[in-house]
Amino acid sequence: MSFSVDSTSSKYDNIILICLKGRFGMQNIIIIDDMKEHIQYIQDIINTMNHQFQIQTFLDIHDVLLHMDQFPDHSIIIIDILLKNHSGIELAKELNQLHKNFQIIFISSYLEKATEVYETNHCYFVYKPESKKRLPMAIEKAIHRIIESQKVLTISLKDKTKIILLNDIMYIERIQRYSYIYTVHETIKTAQKIKDLLEQLPLQFIRTHNSYIINAYYVSEIKRTHVILNNQQPIPISRAHQLKLKKQFHEFLVEQL
Repeated sequence: MSFSVDSTSSKYDNIILICLKGRFGMQNIIIIDDMKEHIQYIQDIINTMNHQFQIQTFLDIHDVLLHMDQFPDHSIIIIDILLKNHSGIELAKELNQLHKNFQIIFISSYLEKATEVYETNHCYFVYKPESKKRLPMAIEKAIHRIIESQKVLTISLKDKTKIILLNDIMYIERIQRYSYIYTVHETIKTAQKIKDLLEQLPLQFIRTHNSYIINAYYVSEIKRTHVILNNQQPIPISRAHQLKLKKQFHEFLVEQL
């Protein structure tokens, strides 16, 4: 999502304040589990936290599939990995495709399922026997990531300033005299150089080539000569940037733990 602000507006600061701080009300948490007693157990743990939450619960996976496109942006979604007739992992993949910055927390009694969660964009894996300790930690991390997701990149255009949410940016490409910022919603053209844009961006943005910057959150696979994004878009890796890419991507992964 991006916002356009008339460069002559005297309300510029107020508009940014509304965009960045006024978009969220009470934090929404969605619990998806096919066992009623498990849902109640999770709710009881959440109720011990020093936060106010709006909690929705789903026992039936079909109800989730029917309503998930209506889930509020930035919801924290707690999913049991093993659901009747459906996989929590596969459900998370479908939720990822909605591009609504959901913070997905997996919960399971089976530690062997922990490696499977890395097929998805998720926030945390909670081992069910450790829920009382780990679930509040997972929710705090999700809240932190939601706050981080409000950070923006401001781009000066001819007659306005464009405010772009960082988490919406998939990659940036330089073609001749212009840089193209590809977001999940639109493509924005700017005369700003790749180097100048990169200086404004945090660790998750990695230069792979003189003409490309990627957002690590959207990386599906890293090959020797190119990166594959979640939308299957290939991004070239130049020899000059191979080592820096690997090092920075490793730092990014460590930061997510």
